[in-house]
Amino acid sequence: MKRMFRRTAFVLGWLSCGFVIGAVWPGFPYGYSRSEALAWLMTSGSHPTRYASNYSERAFARIQRGMSRDDVRNLAGQPLEKSTTMRGVETWSYSLPASNSGNFHARFVEFASDGMVCLIVRGFFSEECDYCWLD
Repeated sequence: MKRMFRRTAFVLGWLSCGFVIGAVWPGFPYGYSRSEALAWLMTSGSHPTRYASNYSERAFARIQRGMSRDDVRNLAGQPLEKSTTMRGVETWSYSLPASNSGNFHARFVEFASDGMVCLIVRGFFSEECDYCWLD
């Protein structure tokens, strides 16, 4: 009986450690919040992401509000896509979903009408968790 209890406690302990590591690990390389890490964990295996050529997490993380388009281009390179709203807000997409799963590592930069960065999106987008990805 004592041996079975120890074995069960050992297995449960390892499972708990695995869950905690799985929930925390995405926060290190990607800088995700707990809710993003949990969404990443819940959708594990179904979040293929297509990035701009020569994309670098390190370079993207250095983008700051107030930078110009040229500053961003020199730092992070050319985006995959550019779009502009009717109000003059331009969005540069450095990542897009690579499948129809709706889950991906979102990397966007928005420029106000004055040409300066006004929003940086660096997070995990999941259709199950619409609002857990904004910076």
